[in-house]
Amino acid sequence: MTVVSPYDPDPQSPEYAPDAEFSADVTSGYVPLTVKFTDESTGNPTEWKWNFGDGSDIIDGTTSDYQNPTHTYKKAGIYEVKETAINSAGRNTEIKTGYITVKSLEQISEKEPDAEFSVDVTSGYAPLTVKFTDKSSGNPTEWKWNFGDGSPIIDGFTLTYQNPTHTYEKAGVYEVKETAINSAGRNTEIKAGYITVKPSDDSDLQPSKHTPNAEFFADITSGYAPLAVKFTDKSSGNPTEWKWNFGDGSPIIDGTTSDYQNPTHTYEKAGVYEVKETAINSVGRNTEIKTEYITVKSSKDIENTDYSGSQISDEKYFTRDSQDESDTETDVPPQTQIIETITQFYTTHVEDISTTFIDDKDTNTIYNNPSSDPSNGDSIVNNIITVIGSIISAVIVAYIQTKRK
Repeated sequence: MTVVSPYDPDPQSPEYAPDAEFSADVTSGYVPLTVKFTDESTGNPTEWKWNFGDGSDIIDGTTSDYQNPTHTYKKAGIYEVKETAINSAGRNTEIKTGYITVKSLEQISEKEPDAEFSVDVTSGYAPLTVKFTDKSSGNPTEWKWNFGDGSPIIDGFTLTYQNPTHTYEKAGVYEVKETAINSAGRNTEIKAGYITVKPSDDSDLQPSKHTPNAEFFADITSGYAPLAVKFTDKSSGNPTEWKWNFGDGSPIIDGTTSDYQNPTHTYEKAGVYEVKETAINSVGRNTEIKTEYITVKSSKDIENTDYSGSQISDEKYFTRDSQDESDTETDVPPQTQIIETITQFYTTHVEDISTTFIDDKDTNTIYNNPSSDPSNGDSIVNNIITVIGSIISAVIVAYIQTKRK
């Protein structure tokens, strides 16, 4: 009779069920593919059961042929393999999905993949969840990811591994690596400094700490209808959403993109308009209101301008100092520049015009000499007035409009 110490159990009578594990000498190849499986289970199993995933018979036995079997795959496909290790205390099964890849002979010319990927966000505050999307070419069947933050490398064959989601828990700048794999080979894409995670307690940068302070300006605040105005957001506090009311009865706009942050709006009708901007973030919102901010004049107002240099209405003109960019108010537009503009225009078409000036503000008659009479004057000048007199007015009007505020 053999006596066994309770602290030295009989190897043939284990106290615990085994922990199944196995490996293969090759995991991919072409039809027919012969694979040698090796049992690596712990816990002294005495029986082994295998399912090779290709529809062949499940094998089950107690000899070494069943412990470390060889199996030949005769059809192309990707196969799951199951091993069940058994002893007198129980059993345990190891399942490896997509473990064996068998390709047809037509796939011999396949090329290794070219790894590439993108993300939905590259920066943010911890914890930062990032969705990775595989963009690899070459039909990879397996994907391996290293997110660069010390978390375990992941490697698998399913959609979860192709397009994984990962959460960065700590602040830092991280390199990301993706390896795309198929039966022809593998390729790795490395993006250094790709993900930036900022501390969640960074009060200077964290948008969720303070309500924004709304502020904006417009590139132009007056002009003739239709008047297109470009608004620029200058709000502080990192707003993520912007709401605008342009004051002319048009729909209020509200959105989170740059088109809503810095919108362009066209005022179709004459009037004086109030503009409101509301800047919004996760903490709250703030509104800036500018009353009588946009002045839109009717295009008919152009007819009230005296082109001789004075203005019938009480509107003012301004000149800009190019050195200090200051504006100086004046009652008349800079006539010299207007006359020079017209002179340059006519000297490109008529040779004998040496002096051009505006003599009659009502008819916009152009004389080539102060003493000449248009009824008896130079026929060339009269022809110019007849053919392109309307263009002169347009030049003057355009110039005056650029000087208005």
